[in-house]
Amino acid sequence: MSNPKLRTVRGIFYIRERGLGQKEKLRSTRTRDRKEAELALERYIQQEKARKNGYRGEYSSMSPTFRQTSDLFLEDCTRNSLRPETLRSYTFSFDNLSKVFPYSLQVSHLSNEVIRQFTDHLKHSGIKGKRAATSVNVNLRSVRVFLNWLYERRFISHKINVKQIKVNKKKLKILTPDELKKIYELIDDPKLLATFRVYEHTGMRLGELHTCEREGKYIRIIAETAKGRSERIVPLPDEIIEDFELATTIPYLPNRITKQFTKYRKLAGVAEGKSLHSLRHTFAARTLIAQKNPYLVKTLLGHQSITTTEIYLQFPEGYLKDILSENAPPTQVAALA
Repeated sequence: MSNPKLRTVRGIFYIRERGLGQKEKLRSTRTRDRKEAELALERYIQQEKARKNGYRGEYSSMSPTFRQTSDLFLEDCTRNSLRPETLRSYTFSFDNLSKVFPYSLQVSHLSNEVIRQFTDHLKHSGIKGKRAATSVNVNLRSVRVFLNWLYERRFISHKINVKQIKVNKKKLKILTPDELKKIYELIDDPKLLATFRVYEHTGMRLGELHTCEREGKYIRIIAETAKGRSERIVPLPDEIIEDFELATTIPYLPNRITKQFTKYRKLAGVAEGKSLHSLRHTFAARTLIAQKNPYLVKTLLGHQSITTTEIYLQFPEGYLKDILSENAPPTQVAALA
C-alpha cells in the first residue's frame, strides 16, 4: 500500500491511499484546515503501523495534546466567525479544565472521570471556595462543545458525557413602575434618560443599541451583532422615537451606561441586584401581560428557544400586584389591597 497522503475535495481534506492493483480510497478528515488534517493523517499513519504489528485497539501514543487540539478548535471557531466574547469564554473554560487535565496531556486520555473531577473543581474554586451553579454550567457547556468537536474530528474514539449541575430557578429582576419613576426623577442628563427609556421600551440587549437601525416605527437588530446571529425587528413606540434619536446619536459607551444605571439605582433606593438588564426583563414581562403571547415575546427578545422565554411567566408577586392595580377594575384593586 502506498503512503497515505492528503487530498482536497470541495475544500475538505481527505486521506488518500491506494494498494497494489486497487482503486484509490478516500477517508474524510472532516476538516478544511490543513494543520488539523495533517494531525489526522499522522494519527492514521501511526495507527495503521500499530495494526500491522498486531495491535487492534485505538492507537494513542501519537494522539495530539489538549493544547494542540484546543488551539485548532479556537482557530476553527475564528474561521466560523464566532464572537470574541465566545472565544474568550472557551479559552477561560479550557484554562479551568487544565487545572485537572494539563494542556500537555493527550486528548485520548480524556474520560468521564476527568469531567467528573473538572465539575468538582469548578464547584469549589470560586469566591469563598464556592462557584455559582450558572458559572459552573457555562464552563461545562464550553467543554462539551469542545469534546463533541474532538469526537467529530476523530481525535477521540468515543463520546464523553458532560452533565450540567442543577440550578435554582432564576428569579426575574423586574423594575416596578414606582422604581422606574424614582430612578428617572434623579437623572439630569437628557441623553442618559433617553438611553434608559429606549432599553425599557424595546427590550434590547446592552450592545444592540450601538448597532441597530431605525426603519420608520421599527428598530432592526443587525444579525452580526445580535446574540445567536438572529436578526429581528422590534416596534418603536411613538413616544420613544425622539429618545431613540437622541440615544443613538454618538451613543454613550456600554460600560458608562451600566455604571450610570447602577449609580442612579442605588441613589433611588431600589433593591440590590436590579441592573440595566432588568429593563429588558421589564419590557418582556410588560409585553407578555399585554399580548398574552410568549411566542411573540420570544421573537421580540431574540431568544433561540421558547424555554428561555418561559422564565418570564414567573412574575414576582410585588410586580404582579403593581401591574394589576394599574389595570384592574376597582373591585379587583380592593381585593388585592
